[in-house]
Amino acid sequence: MKRLAVLAAAMLLVLIATPVQGAIRDCAKVFVSNYSPGQEATYPIWIFNTGSEDATYHLSYSKPHYLEPGYLSAPDYVSEWVQFLENDITLKPDTSKRVNVVLVMPEDAQNFASKWEFWIKVKNVNQSGMIQVEEMSRWLITMAPESQTPKIIAAVASIMLIALGLLVFFKFRTKKEEVK
Repeated sequence: MKRLAVLAAAMLLVLIATPVQGAIRDCAKVFVSNYSPGQEATYPIWIFNTGSEDATYHLSYSKPHYLEPGYLSAPDYVSEWVQFLENDITLKPDTSKRVNVVLVMPEDAQNFASKWEFWIKVKNVNQSGMIQVEEMSRWLITMAPESQTPKIIAAVASIMLIALGLLVFFKFRTKKEEVK
C-alpha cells in the first residue's frame, strides 16, 4: 500500500513538473450564434510552441467528451463541414501561428438540433511517453430560428390553388347547366 502511494505521488510530481510543449489560447469556447444552412463561420485558433524544440501540431475534428448543458453532440457527418486551411503546423520554439477553422453547413442540410457542439483537437505530434496532451477548442452552435415565411407562402399558394380549382369547377358546372 505504501509503495502504491509513493508511486502515485511520483507520477503526480512528473505530471506537475512536465511543461506542456504548446498550447491553444483565446478559443477554449467558440460561440456561433444565429447559424443557418448555407452559412460559413470562421474562427481563428492561435497555436503556441512554448517548448525549446520545433514542434508539429495536428488539428482535427472531435466528438465532445462531455456537453455544455442544453447542447447536443453533433452527428458524425458534421466533421465533413469543418475545414482547416492547414491540418499540420510546425512551429519553432517560442513562436505562434493563427490557424482559421471554417464551419460550412450545406444549404440543403437538415437542422438536427437548435443547439449542438463539436470540438477541435490540437495535438503536439512530437510528444513521447505514456502521457500525451491534447487540447480542445469547444464549438457551441446555436441555430437561427426557422423562418416561417416559406411555410406561409406554401399555405397561401395551396389556398389559392384550391380556390382556383373550385372556381373552375363551378364555372364549368354552371356552363353545363346553361347548355341543357
